[in-house]
Amino acid sequence: MMYLPPRWTTVFVDVLIQEHASFFVLENPQARLEAFAARANCLLDFTAPEEQLAIFERLEAAVHATEGFRKTLSPGHP
Repeated sequence: MMYLPPRWTTVFVDVLIQEHASFFVLENPQARLEAFAARANCLLDFTAPEEQLAIFERLEAAVHATEGFRKTLSPGHP
């Protein structure tokens, strides 16, 4: 299987995290989390196995920083 080059994976993760506020159109925090998880899992499917842990950790950090999408990220969050 062909995987995304590491630089593209990083770009897609950056975009997914930066656009997290778009999930707030959904009223339920669980629905927000599920929407984010669906996109994150899709991204992980196209990430090389040796890079998946680092990508997963970045995505997980965004979930923790938003307390499971109960609040938005602070402006300075990477």
